[in-house]
Formats: sequence, structure tokens, C-alpha cells
Amino acid sequence: MSKLNKIFSVNTKKIMIPALSVVFAVIIVIAAAVGTLCGVMGWGGVFNRAATISDSQMVTVTMESFLYEKNGEKIQEKCEDILSDHNVLYVEHGEGDGGEQQIVFVFDDKEDLTASYAKLKDSMTALTATGGEYEGWSILVMKNTVEVESYVSEYYVLRGCIAGAVIAVLACIYAILRYGWRHGIVAGVCVLLGMLVTTAIIMATRILITPAVAIAIAAAALITALAVILNLGKLRANEKDENVSMQSEELVISSLAIKEQLFVYAALALSMLLLGILGGTAIAWFCVSVGVAIIVSAVIGLFYAPACMIPAQKGTEIARAKKPARKEKKAKASKVKEVTAEEIVAEAEDED
Repeated sequence: MSKLNKIFSVNTKKIMIPALSVVFAVIIVIAAAVGTLCGVMGWGGVFNRAATISDSQMVTVTMESFLYEKNGEKIQEKCEDILSDHNVLYVEHGEGDGGEQQIVFVFDDKEDLTASYAKLKDSMTALTATGGEYEGWSILVMKNTVEVESYVSEYYVLRGCIAGAVIAVLACIYAILRYGWRHGIVAGVCVLLGMLVTTAIIMATRILITPAVAIAIAAAALITALAVILNLGKLRANEKDENVSMQSEELVISSLAIKEQLFVYAALALSMLLLGILGGTAIAWFCVSVGVAIIVSAVIGLFYAPACMIPAQKGTEIARAKKPARKEKKAKASKVKEVTAEEIVAEAEDED
């Protein structure tokens, strides 16, 4: 067993499974309770800014990416000054269909934006006109109304959870076929937990829910599945190695794919960091969500899954030990039947 694996021998303690289970359950319950309260009280926008309690109006300021990167903050401040007489529910930053950057101001549909909208358009036109501060550039201002159904964040969360559940089922089936039903259950439960805990943290911390977050939730299940399968694969390899003779606990701990997992987590974290820096605010929330998924998957892959694999491995070894005994018992029973048949034939011949 390597020194790195010995560090994770804490997973052999029986308290690990109930302790981490309680932590995960508390996170999920808190997120569910807050979500239910916000839904009942009509505080959707407070719970998560991507959820709205009524139809809304959006004022979208679109500009080229270079102008946005250099002067986006100044342009946003000018817009906020003009729109200061109104209650801005929240501000979003995103990317348009043609790669342009957008600053979106969201208002309640009852706000009268007529005068301010006209003033904002005139101001942006003046900035890009001849002699303006951003002469030669283009800043487009648009206003539209969005129905609440198209902005309900729960829809995106549901899609991510469905994808995560499918991944959990596939991981469970794969593990059952390759490593036995006990390890299959461990794989399915761990992957499902990775998805649920990631979703709960995203919801409880009010990370902005966007369509990309659905991908991040599914990514949590996928990363967790990879971590568990890596552990099980190494466990099976050590089982087949005739030079390896260990008890269940020591075998599981020595079979942890720690280096492989750390490499995956580090590579993903670095990718998200670079993506966030290069992509700017357009995909910042996606990167943050995937960051949460990486952390949750690391906790499950390095601690929770190994702790669950230990009793599963013990059960598997006990079942294997019983197989020879059952075969021997069947063999004895068949011999008894053969002897009995021979005796009957012999007795019949004597009578004759």
C-alpha cells in the first residue's frame, strides 16, 4: 500500500458512512426546505435570481466582444444611471447568437420603461456616433417582455437531474455486470448522491440557474461515476493479482485510484478556470457550477465510495467462500444418490 493510500485509511472507520450520509442529507434537506419556503411564499426571485414570480421586461444592451471586455463595466454604469428610477430585479451577462456580448437588465412587467428606454437608446447612439466616446463601434439597445414560463429555473434543474439519474442507472448496471450486484448498488447510490448534493448546493447558494447549469448537474453524476469505476477497476485488478493477499478493508484502501482521480479533478478544475477567464461572464456560472460538481465528486470518490465499498467487498468475499462449500455439499449428495442406486440394484440381484 502506497503512502498516499494510507492517508485514506480513515475510510475504514465505521463512522465514515453514517457521518457523510448525514452531511449529504442535511445539505439536500436545507436546499429542499429553502426551495419549498420560497415557492410557498412567492420568493422565487429571492431563492434564485433566475426564477421570477411574474412576467418580466428585459432591456438588452448588445455590443462587440472587444468593446465589452474593455469598457463593459463603464457602459453598464451608464445604463444603471439612466435606469436608476426603476427597480432592477437583477442583471445578467451573456452572449448573443453572433458572439456579441450582452448586458441584460430585468424588470417587473408593471414597470413603465418608456421614457427611460428612449433615453437609454439615445445615450448609446450618442456614444457610438461620430465624435462619441466609442465612435465606430456598435451598441444595440432592445426591450422585450418575457413570460415567466420561459424563465423558470426548475425546468433546467429537472433536465440536469434526469440526465444524472440516467447516468446513475447506467453506472449501476455496468458495475453489476463487471463487479457484482453489491458494488453495483454502491456505484448507483454514489452517482445519484453526487448529482443530488451538487444540485442542492447550487440551489442553496443561489448560483444563477441557466441552461448550462443543467449540463453541470449531469457532469457531477458523470465525474462521480468515473471516480467510482476507477476505484472498482483497480480493486478487481488487485483481486486477480496472486501476489496480493489482503483483508477486505486493506484491499479496498490499497485499490483506491487516488492519483488517477486527482489528475481528473485537477484537469477539470484547470479547464474550468481557463474557460472562465477566456469566456468571461458569459459562461462564468457554468464554470462555478462545474467547480461545485468537481468538489462533491472528489469527496464521494475519495471518501464516501471507498467507505461503502468495504462492506460490499466483505459481502462479496463471504459469498465466494460459500460457493465451494455448496459445490462440495452437492457433490456429496450426488454420491449418496449413486451409492443408494447401486445398493438397490445389488439387492435386486440377490433376490433373484
